[in-house]
Amino acid sequence: MKTYRDLDIWKKGMHLAANVYELAKELPEEEKFGLAQDIAQTAVSITSNIANGAETENDKEYKIFMDIVSGKLARLEAQIEIAKRLGYLNEDKTNNVFKQINLIRSQLSGLKKDLKTDAVTN
Repeated sequence: MKTYRDLDIWKKGMHLAANVYELAKELPEEEKFGLAQDIAQTAVSITSNIANGAETENDKEYKIFMDIVSGKLARLEAQIEIAKRLGYLNEDKTNNVFKQINLIRSQLSGLKKDLKTDAVTN
């Protein structure tokens, strides 16, 4: 029986979350309970919402969770950009995270299209 753990998008989300946690550790101590915590929580919520959506009973609920993931990806991207502009993170590391976000966003777009198609045919 397949679960959310079998989804490629979830695996990419887990990889993103681990990388973001490592980035968050590089932020200054005064950001420990600010930007660093926000960045880490947002990354975790991306993967959590993917898992939650995959375990729902219908496509309508699944799509709601995937819409939440879209918003969280945008939020994470903005948070990382802020950290970069403040000089806390270097461009190479942030570009890597931005690439991961875009890969997940691309997969998410395809998944959401499939959900719309399935909702029409069911």
